[in-house]
Amino acid sequence: MIYFDHAATTVPCRAAIDAAVRVMEEIPGNPSSVHAAGIAAAHAVQEARVSVARALGVRPDEIVFTAGGTEADNLALRGAALALRRRGDHIVTTAVEHPAVLETLAALEKEGFSVTHVPTGEDGCVSADAVLSAVTDRTVLVSVMAVCNETGARMPVEEIGRRLKARHSGVLFHSDMVQSFLKERIPLTHIDLASFSAHKIHGLKGCGALYVKKGTRLVPHVTGGGQEGGLRSGTENVHSLAAFGAAAEEGARDLAARRARIIALRKYAEERLSAVPGLEPLRVQGVPDVFTVFLPGYKSEVLLRFLSARDICLSAGSACAKGKKSPVLTAMGIPADRIDSALRISLGAENTEAEIDLLCEALCAAVGSLVHTSR
Repeated sequence: MIYFDHAATTVPCRAAIDAAVRVMEEIPGNPSSVHAAGIAAAHAVQEARVSVARALGVRPDEIVFTAGGTEADNLALRGAALALRRRGDHIVTTAVEHPAVLETLAALEKEGFSVTHVPTGEDGCVSADAVLSAVTDRTVLVSVMAVCNETGARMPVEEIGRRLKARHSGVLFHSDMVQSFLKERIPLTHIDLASFSAHKIHGLKGCGALYVKKGTRLVPHVTGGGQEGGLRSGTENVHSLAAFGAAAEEGARDLAARRARIIALRKYAEERLSAVPGLEPLRVQGVPDVFTVFLPGYKSEVLLRFLSARDICLSAGSACAKGKKSPVLTAMGIPADRIDSALRISLGAENTEAEIDLLCEALCAAVGSLVHTSR
């Protein structure tokens, strides 16, 4: 199988699998128990926390483990908004955020908050000026993703954070960094909250983390036994957390080599895809891992079935969209007929030039055999 859908999920690395298996076989205890087995489990959780924190360049006690990136987004947004409600009721975000952010903010709107959605330019990016101009004296939170999961567009989160803190020090800044972790080195100096997901970096599904800058107050999202500093109660998923830590360590250690590999693959893919009749790239300033192309006149769903029959896996956009028309491309002003033909290609360092050749050959075959919708 040829896999070009790494923005949806990645294949667990050997280090992550080995770490998970070791914990399941050797460390059966509950991390909250005070006996030897519980202490060993708690130690495994702390080791994972240290590894993730080291990969991010932050303190271990600033990492709160969650059940994934979606829960991390929910904890950050709801936790911050409710904690600061007496100070204000306005939130600023972008029009191209992941559904985990947009749907959470929509729920907060029903609870009395107002939300400003800053539009992007044609390149899929928001400007720092536009974000900052949306901040008012009622604003308590700004949330801007670091890398768009559909287009790979980079957002200027470092600049936004720096300027926001200089002008509005009391406003919290959150960034969904699920797609940027171990792709881009983004200092968290001016960021208060940042969300991450293990299965995007070759860890296991159902595991994530929220960076909470020291001193940032949140209302807990899940209450109970008081785990994770009281912010996320529930018995820790020890084997998945061990895998998360192992994946973070390996990814940070091999980052330079992996980035060079991805950049070379992206260049090769662009050269080869240019030979596919009618194919048009979406041009954005983004990470090399994720990019969108259009094949006008051919439906994405038909193309995906055609490719899947040839054991080639990619997507039409976010896996969380579940077949709906991309809200990201719609927000960018892309015409509906082009959106209907969109394909998202997301590379992994394990991909090869030979696999890219097979993808291009399959797309050429699709153009030659499928019915053009405008005919």
